Amino acid sequence: MDNRKDLTRRLIAGSFRELMLRCPFEKISILMITGEAGIRRPTFYNHFQDKYDLLEWIVDNDVVAPAEAPLRAGDSREALRVLFTRLTEDAAFYRKAFAVTGQNGFEEAFTARMRDMLLRARGDGAAPERDELVSERIVAGFNAVCFVSVVKNWLDAGVESSVEELIDAYLYLVTHSVWGPTS
Repeated sequence: MDNRKDLTRRLIAGSFRELMLRCPFEKISILMITGEAGIRRPTFYNHFQDKYDLLEWIVDNDVVAPAEAPLRAGDSREALRVLFTRLTEDAAFYRKAFAVTGQNGFEEAFTARMRDMLLRARGDGAAPERDELVSERIVAGFNAVCFVSVVKNWLDAGVESSVEELIDAYLYLVTHSVWGPTS
């Protein structure tokens, strides 16, 4: 049953992706998604609350979740490789997704998903809390914001880059603060 549920979700997501490439997000209706997928409207609601929930599911399942295993294993470079590979494979879709702003905006949802993945990856090895300003949640949130910002800027620039170039650029940015070394 779970396999069938996953197949239906993926069918809906694929239809939504196709529509996102042709139409602005705000013009896409559930009826359009179900029509594209060849399913009935109630089937959509058996799997997703709305198109915002669907958009979050796509980024969570197709980008964030696959990167979690290498990150948990301590291979952050491989986790970045997975993230950037997934994003480059569907760059046109994610470029459109970043245009979804407002209360349920994509950037905020993507950042929250990244933060949660980073927190889960820390697991039981999490360092003790130093204080309210430097908690595990704050550190994970900071890193999530940095990653999503790099992705958004790369997509906005429309620069053709290899996955390795993206990884190197990201690592450079997060290791070279404008504030310089601290003592």
